[in-house]
Amino acid sequence: MDIKFQLNYTKSLSGSKWQHLLNIRFPYAIFEMAANTKLDDTKREEFIRFMTQAYGPENTHWNIRWGNLQEADIRFENVSDAGSFIMLHTVPRVARPPTYRIRGH
Repeated sequence: MDIKFQLNYTKSLSGSKWQHLLNIRFPYAIFEMAANTKLDDTKREEFIRFMTQAYGPENTHWNIRWGNLQEADIRFENVSDAGSFIMLHTVPRVARPPTYRIRGH
């Protein structure tokens, strides 16, 4: 998949099958903003096909939880799979410049 996903954060997990969690942001909306209805299932299906091809069957080696609008949590069984996804398919989160405001306004 040629699309690079924005990496929001990563987290090590314990006490379950899943060892590592990645929160990514898609460069396109996966839900419609107004009624929180599905915008286009083909984008999600395309991503699931890509993940299955690269990392094996869903719920065996990896798992996804769709978030709001453009985000999703991906949980990996192996830390090495999480590392390869980070290195090959993500870009770092873009830091917003600070906002300077006059106090009291």
